[in-house]
Amino acid sequence: MKKFSPLLHEARYRDDPPEENEDFYQDERLPLRNVKKGDFTGSEQDHLVGEQSWRCPPPDPAWSTHNLAHSEVYTRFPSYSNDTDALYALINEQSSYPPVYYVQIHGKHNETQRDSEAKESQQEITDFYFRINITHLLGPSGSGELQFLPNNKRGYRGTRYPALMPVLSEMESRDALYEWCQKYVSDPSRIKSFTFSRKIRNHDKQKLYRLIRTGIVETGYRGQIYITFPATHQKLIVYSPGKINELRTMTWVRWIFYLSFLWILAWPILTIVTSHYKTVVTIFYYANSALSSDPNRTCKVLSEDQWYQSWKRSIQKAVLSGINISDDALTEDYRIATEKVYRATKEVQSDKKFSDEVSNSHNQGSSVRRDLDVSEWGADC
Repeated sequence: MKKFSPLLHEARYRDDPPEENEDFYQDERLPLRNVKKGDFTGSEQDHLVGEQSWRCPPPDPAWSTHNLAHSEVYTRFPSYSNDTDALYALINEQSSYPPVYYVQIHGKHNETQRDSEAKESQQEITDFYFRINITHLLGPSGSGELQFLPNNKRGYRGTRYPALMPVLSEMESRDALYEWCQKYVSDPSRIKSFTFSRKIRNHDKQKLYRLIRTGIVETGYRGQIYITFPATHQKLIVYSPGKINELRTMTWVRWIFYLSFLWILAWPILTIVTSHYKTVVTIFYYANSALSSDPNRTCKVLSEDQWYQSWKRSIQKAVLSGINISDDALTEDYRIATEKVYRATKEVQSDKKFSDEVSNSHNQGSSVRRDLDVSEWGADC
């Protein structure tokens, strides 16, 4: 078979957003390549043209399952553990797809209720909950950078514990992906796993958090605001065939171990008896610099400011309308329709604020401002 050329716990923010935890392939372990400003030529038109194809999740491998959050995909298809070419083709294909990336916006408040005996209880009320798919901001399929565990860094190289050996020779490093696939397939261990990871770099989440939060506050909302950046398909784990690996990928089995706390014993044992290969990762760069304040920073598609400005009115409308969708995401059609309404209303009454315009143009049964004639809403009560 002809070989091909080689080409995410969510960060949660509220009021004082914390720094995201560092992971194995961060900073000096996988240094950012020197990208010239001309390498990224994204424009707002790129944001609109062909973005639907960029949002497609990676194809499911044979015999695949996933965890509840879809952040990890598992497969026990025998060929991936017995055939180097099959595993190589799988990882080579999967490496061209970014993780599916979202911004998730959630607003809630607490209401105090009294029963017939004057006893008070608090009920949590969801004011709005929705997601926006921003995968296309990572660039088109195939724009990721395939990277490997450096020889001078400890990691899982078919070992039970992080180690410095084995390493690839200079000759083997010329096609590191194929060589690591070959080492995994030729490993005689009965219980083994090969993990391929996808990472996102240089997206200024804190800045986007502040922009979105400010826009929500402008609507008069005074409740609790949570803005997260979850991603699915962050890992693909190939397990060797066998009963133990079959059980470890079953969701109901995992939940039994979680709820019974048996995982405290089982997980260390599984780690010890499994030969782990965690040597391959694809990095998808949002921009060529992590700091949005960098004057030489160039984004692949849109900067955080540009994207927010294109979605600002749509986010505010979704907040004011109390949209609550957990299984889907707001679409580009929603954004375009909102912009059309805004422009049409602006021509009629340009001196009105956007929130008033949306309320005036959608007051037939709308839940805008919760039908309350007040400037603030959503606070605990």
